Amino acid sequence: LIAKIKSVKKNSKISAMPGKTAVITEAELIAYVLERANGKNRRANLSALKINLLKNNIFEIKAKLDFDLSEFFDTEKNSLIRKILKKSTGFKNTVYLKGRISSAKGRGIVLVNTLKINGIKMPEAAVRDAILKIGRRQNPPVNPTWLMNLPYGIRKIEIVPGKIKLRL
Repeated sequence: LIAKIKSVKKNSKISAMPGKTAVITEAELIAYVLERANGKNRRANLSALKINLLKNNIFEIKAKLDFDLSEFFDTEKNSLIRKILKKSTGFKNTVYLKGRISSAKGRGIVLVNTLKINGIKMPEAAVRDAILKIGRRQNPPVNPTWLMNLPYGIRKIEIVPGKIKLRL
């Protein structure tokens, strides 16, 4: 996967391989995410990761990580959920996310259907705020709740069972 990513110019607005399709398997994606998570400047300790690529552009992620999750839920300042998340600092937290990717013509959006932390389903407003906060930390900052330009000249992302197809 890393070789596939390096084969495309990082800040290119047009595809380096127009008309081609790159296929990434679940195993390649997991290896890439684990490598990135365990690299320098890491803020979380990711100990386990499972990614299921389903049909109709739907994906599931299950992860175990050691991270203060409460900082991502600003709208839940005085809630029971925030208190539980704050107490879970230093423990291995389990995260379950189910979402869908929608993309076309070089633009895309990630729609989160379900987010559970330590088995607790997060309210929709809290999920939206956490996604916005994560997006602001990216370089360059993005708003994942809106359509955004896809990187690396990708024109369309298609998720099918076991793999992602990137149309360039």
